[in-house]
Amino acid sequence: MTKRATVVGAGIAGLTSAIALAESGYEVVVLDRAAAPPKPSLGLAITGNGLEALAAIELRGVVERAGVTTRMGRILTDAGTPLMQETETGAGDIVGIREETLLRILADRADDLGVETRRATLVRSDADLPETDLVVGADGLRSTVRRWIKPRVQPDYSGAACWFGISDALESTPELVTSWVGRGTEAGILPLDNGAFWYISAIDRQRGPSTAGEKSAAEAAQLGGLFEAPLSEHIAATQRDAVTRQPLFYLPTGLPRFTSTRTGTPALLVGDAAHAMVPSLVQGANQTFEDAAVLRVLLRDEPNIETLFARFNEERVQRAQRMQIRSWRAIRWMQATHPVTGAVRNAALKLMPTMVAEILTDWHGRWVSPDAPR
Repeated sequence: MTKRATVVGAGIAGLTSAIALAESGYEVVVLDRAAAPPKPSLGLAITGNGLEALAAIELRGVVERAGVTTRMGRILTDAGTPLMQETETGAGDIVGIREETLLRILADRADDLGVETRRATLVRSDADLPETDLVVGADGLRSTVRRWIKPRVQPDYSGAACWFGISDALESTPELVTSWVGRGTEAGILPLDNGAFWYISAIDRQRGPSTAGEKSAAEAAQLGGLFEAPLSEHIAATQRDAVTRQPLFYLPTGLPRFTSTRTGTPALLVGDAAHAMVPSLVQGANQTFEDAAVLRVLLRDEPNIETLFARFNEERVQRAQRMQIRSWRAIRWMQATHPVTGAVRNAALKLMPTMVAEILTDWHGRWVSPDAPR
């Protein structure tokens, strides 16, 4: 008898999970509260572990062809002084891709597999779900499904915010991912398919977690003026209404598991619903791909839901929470506000040999599939 799965959330986490389930023989319905897909303004950096995970759900090739293959480039001070040179080997390889491009790829693949997407569907409790054998909570930072499982787990504000946008490719667009660090600030440019994604992340305790879209472009231009020309040029080349300010939240690493049967319907959390993290190590989407890949492998080997959940937690909880902690440490390090701490950071980056950086990059991002020899 065909098993049924309901995925709550039609973003990257929801669609990749739906693909993994459909490839495993499930009849899948995806529910999303939005009447139409959002108009994304994000650029995504898919790192080596994310690419390996996408390969497990047969999407690596199409994503690589749609995006731009690049790698980690230089890190500079806000004044343009080089701190770390680009990697010279395949370490740190990255695919830069627009979020809308990736979502289209995922949606097309889900459609091909017979996944049904129902929009304008509000899920407040499991009573709003269709009859199902499994529910996957892929509904983001403020997940409704997580609230059923762990009602006390709430996102925390990091104290920083990020301004970002996508511009057309310019003559000054670097071929490699380029980053800058300043006092309490961090910025970067990622080459994309038909454009470039730029961002500025800064400590922003005065504004806090509030948003004010009408001021975002002016704030980004002011912050961009603190850095050398390529960044300010990309900000100026972005439409004002396409510049976004996003307060950075994260989930505490207190979830002992990403699964539950307490409501009667087996439920599993993926993506930001399970392990939202600050974007300093660009692991948000990549950890989501790992979630889907692990689910795909385990669904093949573990037909029993209790065993499946136990294996999923074993594979994902410690790994994802380790990335949350590293990302939090990285944002505090890279956005150091004290001049002494900033000077120590700059000196450490400048003294680190490129080979060491390459080894650390590979070690940090390495993902091993559950079915690989250990």
